Amino acid sequence: MKKVLFNPIFIVLITFFSIILITSLNRSKQKAAISKQNLKQVEQEIAILEQKVKQNETKLYQAQTDFTKEKIIRNELLMKKEGEIVVNLPLSKVSVEKVMTEEETTAWQEWKRLLGWRKVVVKK
Repeated sequence: MKKVLFNPIFIVLITFFSIILITSLNRSKQKAAISKQNLKQVEQEIAILEQKVKQNETKLYQAQTDFTKEKIIRNELLMKKEGEIVVNLPLSKVSVEKVMTEEETTAWQEWKRLLGWRKVVVKK
């Protein structure tokens, strides 16, 4: 038995199998680390998707309320209740033009207009 244990071929075989076992364990460790990272990423994606599902559920709930249904019926379908008169007011052109002129003038020009200063045109 002692001759077999101390035989150089037996020692080389044991060393070879030990090296194979160590490299195999190292690879398994690396695969486990990669799997752990993938698991974390999947869990994060699941958490994000669960939040989106909750948001969509709240939107669905809000869309199914009576107030929202009536709002859609009135605004988008332009329907009305019996005996009700709907008045659609167009946007006034004056307000749009006023906004456009206010954007074009500077503060000094507004002061000049307010104080009544006018350009003096010299004709030749």
